[in-house]
Amino acid sequence: MNRPVHQNPDAEQRSRLKVFLFGLAALHGLVVNLMPAMFSSMEAAFQADKARQALLKSYFFGGSAVALVAAGYVTQYFGVRRTCLLLAFLAGSGASAFGLAPTYSLVLVATAILAIGIAPLAAIYAAIIATHFHESRQRMYMLTYALLAVSATIATTALGALLDRLGRYKEVFLGLGILIWVSMAALLAIGWQVLGRAPETVAAAGPSRQASPPAGEVASPRLFLRVWTFLASGAFTRGALYLMCVLMICDYLFASNMLAWTPTFFEQRYGSSKLLAGSALSASSAGVAVGRVLMAMFPPGKVSDRLLLAGCYAGGVICFGLMILLQLPYPASLFLMFLSGAFIAAQAPTMGSLAVAKFGDRAPIAVPIYEAVGTLAGIFGPPVVGYFADRTGQLEAILLLVPAAGLALAAVAIAWELFDRRRPDASLPSAPNLKRSAS
Repeated sequence: MNRPVHQNPDAEQRSRLKVFLFGLAALHGLVVNLMPAMFSSMEAAFQADKARQALLKSYFFGGSAVALVAAGYVTQYFGVRRTCLLLAFLAGSGASAFGLAPTYSLVLVATAILAIGIAPLAAIYAAIIATHFHESRQRMYMLTYALLAVSATIATTALGALLDRLGRYKEVFLGLGILIWVSMAALLAIGWQVLGRAPETVAAAGPSRQASPPAGEVASPRLFLRVWTFLASGAFTRGALYLMCVLMICDYLFASNMLAWTPTFFEQRYGSSKLLAGSALSASSAGVAVGRVLMAMFPPGKVSDRLLLAGCYAGGVICFGLMILLQLPYPASLFLMFLSGAFIAAQAPTMGSLAVAKFGDRAPIAVPIYEAVGTLAGIFGPPVVGYFADRTGQLEAILLLVPAAGLALAAVAIAWELFDRRRPDASLPSAPNLKRSAS
């Protein structure tokens, strides 16, 4: 008599976690790139010039920075489940308020609230991957952020099409708020029990000097003391976190301006259709999705995170610079945006993989710290570009300066990799030695 085959409990737990993780990334992607596509709508509705239009992106990054500073602490203190409930309430409320706001000042406040609800998802990803998927962290980060990019691809094109069809953005954002609430409720229904359960098998998670609680449990009231100990520890003073902050500043200086001003650039060069503008960001997001899926196929640990980051990012900024510099037909510019996205796809997953490899179960604290520092560049970068574009009337010329930040990121990543390889006591193992414990 054949006995029924029962699924491994740990495999079932991981399957549910994957559904939750990938669903969360898809929800994240619906929102993350919408603000730049709204610039011209703000000009029409509130007579906002380019510098004021860019404040949408600045307030989004500002809200993100505030949320990210507290994200690691909140996630470990309240657990993933309660944190997701809070984030869903804030994100849905922010999107709905964006649609209802009667003045531009209130639109900006709603944008910040929306960002506060979305940005801490980076800490959620880190908590789940570090705890349950450490041995396959690079691949899981690639797939998670690939789904985020696929969702962003669909969202920006759909937003442009809806704005062209409806001529109004209010109904779109009211619907987005409801969609966020419903989607998060469905995801939590799938993962609620699993998120509150400790993993049955967890691979060695790097330099864990003090164990963190399971992803869904409440941490000790001494959490903030542990956070301070983490910031004052050798992992911080040796410079790893400092260097990750530098990389993120360079990234946000490039990426924030690329995302903020590409729709306007396309409208100026190819016509005023919102669909054309949204398609420009969709082309980049589609490239990001394809790039991350391809990189997820790499055997884990074969390519150093830092070298992968440097090489891919250099290719991305070169493609973006060529698109600005050359007077190309619309399809060719879309293709270069696609290639740029495919190259810079390495950024978020490799930085997350670096954090998990370096900090182990403390990665949920480290990730929001360097993300928050990076958002400072995102807050000020787009308005500065908008200010000079208003004064000179030459947005294209100003945007040619943006790729310099991306090349600086590549240079820092390469220098860090080469420096560590020359040190016998390197603070982070190179890719072929990822199984060796980090110091």
